[in-house]
This record gives sequence, C-alpha cells and structure tokens, in this order.
Amino acid sequence: MNLLYALPRVPLAGGPTPLQALPRLSAALGGPTLWCKRDDLTALGGGGNKARKLEYLLAAARADGADTVITFGGAHSNHARMTAVAARMLGLEPILVLTGTPLDPPVGNLLLDHLAGARIEWAPDYGAGRDALVADLKAELARAGRRAAWIPGGGTTPLGAMGYVRAALELRAQCEAEGIRPAAMVCAVGTEGTWRGLRAGAALARWPVAAHGVAVATPAERAGFGVGPPQGFFAEMAALLGTPLDVPPAAIDEDHVGAQYGAVTPAAVAAMALALRTEGLVLDPVYTGKAMAGLAAAVRAGRYGPDDHVVFVHTGGWPGLAPKAAAIAAESAP
Repeated sequence: MNLLYALPRVPLAGGPTPLQALPRLSAALGGPTLWCKRDDLTALGGGGNKARKLEYLLAAARADGADTVITFGGAHSNHARMTAVAARMLGLEPILVLTGTPLDPPVGNLLLDHLAGARIEWAPDYGAGRDALVADLKAELARAGRRAAWIPGGGTTPLGAMGYVRAALELRAQCEAEGIRPAAMVCAVGTEGTWRGLRAGAALARWPVAAHGVAVATPAERAGFGVGPPQGFFAEMAALLGTPLDVPPAAIDEDHVGAQYGAVTPAAVAAMALALRTEGLVLDPVYTGKAMAGLAAAVRAGRYGPDDHVVFVHTGGWPGLAPKAAAIAAESAP
C-alpha cells in the first residue's frame, strides 16, 4: 500500500477539478477527441496548478514550526502569487524573492502579491545573487527569532510533486467515469514538477497514458531552476510513497518556447485565440498558450489518431495576460 494519502496535507485546491470535453476545439483541429483537466479552477487566489503542490509543501512548513515562507519566481510568477495567498490563509508571513523588471503600477500576479501583503525583495538573477539574498533573509529572520520555510520556484520538489500524483489518480477516475482511455496528457513544462508528478502518478496507478510535456523555457533555463535530473527526483518520490516507481522515460517538446522563457510567440497567441473562440478557455502566453500550441502542432502532425482521446491539463495563469498585453495585441493584430 502506498503512503500518498498518509502524507500531511492542507486542503487548498478544492476539487476534484472538472474534466471538460472540448468538441469544438477537436473539430477545429480535425484530430483526436480532446478533453481539458481544469486545474485553472483550483480554489486558491486565482487558481492554477501550484495549489496542489502547496498543499503538501505548506503542511510540511507548518509541521516544522515555520512562521514565514520564502519562495522565488519571476516578476509575474503564478507560483509566487499563489504561495503568498496560501501563506496568508494559513497565518504565515510570505516573502517573495522576485527577478525581472516590475511594472509601475503593478499588474497581474504582482498586483495580487501586493494585495496579499507579501514582502517583496528583488534579486538580480536566479543564481548567486538570488542565493545570497535568500541567505541574508534567513539570517535576518533567525536573528528576530523567527523560523522560515524555503519553497523552491514552482513548488517543484519530490514532496510538492505529490500534488500531481494525486491529480493523476483523480484524472484516471474521471476518465474511467467517462469511459475513455486517453492516449496522452499534455501539459506545460517549466520547473517540471507538474509533468513529473503526472508521470509518477500514472506509474503508481499502472495507468498506460503518455505525458506529453511542452517546454516553456529553454533547456538552459530549466537547468538553472536547479531541480535536478529526473532519476533522483523519482527515487525520492518513491521513498516518500513507500513503494517502487517505474516511471518510463519521456521526451519534452522543445519547439514552442520562443527566444526564452516568457517570450510571447505567434503560435501561442494563435492557440490562445483558438481555445477562447471554440471553448471559452482562457490561456496565458507564458505557459498554457505554448502548451496548447504544442498540442495543436502534434495533432496537425498526426501524432494522435482520430480515435484517440487526449487530455490537456490546464495549469492556470490568467493573471499573466496583463503584463504581456501589448505583445499579445501585437501578435493578434489583423
């Protein structure tokens, strides 16, 4: 018996999130039958996939006696926004270490960070500069007699990924209720936590479904997130679960990143428009728009047959529209 349901967890995501049929998008692409796992509808501060990871990470922080949570991300990070909100809900102080250029006045996720009352510190980079700032913050808090929990970017740790092991089991039950056996789950891949969790969950359940990951950051950028190779990651997950995990290898689609993480691409904007006009799905240009562009390209290339079922895992991110408004408008102009 695996230990997933014995791991400490604070309920934040709500759910189960819906599994929605996408008949008009399926017809528009002329390929398989498409479905959407609506993790944009998780019940935390604007929704999104980070809620599932934070359920486990913040339970661990509370168990460790933390009164403060420190995490990092870009200026308009979904993860930072959701961590700030969740920390406040649990009576913890959020400190966000962000990189990039803030907009003045703040918009999107950064505006929500301010409304949540998060303390925001700006780091010069994701490397040594960030690490030095985090070390200074921890020392400052320790001198004040406070205890800080550190959560890596994206909430991507073997413990955080348990949120998507749980999501994979939830999705399998929903597919069985619909009488379908999906050929693949498709999701955006940044820090890789959601993608790795889904793969581990499918392996745990012995569910033969592929996990089609669409990169939203370059390989060099993803390496800079410091998550480490999947073999060790899955081994740590297996230890937490108390059971072996045989996770098959899977490749990441690298064709839809653009110049770098956060770059707005024509294909992503086209995919955003198609999803909104056919199914009313709001996607963002940084994550889900690129994942949908990857799915559309795979369908058009014949990767999935007309009798297949494919599930798009919507990881949220609508506040990311605001800081990219000008670039989106430029790409969508007639």
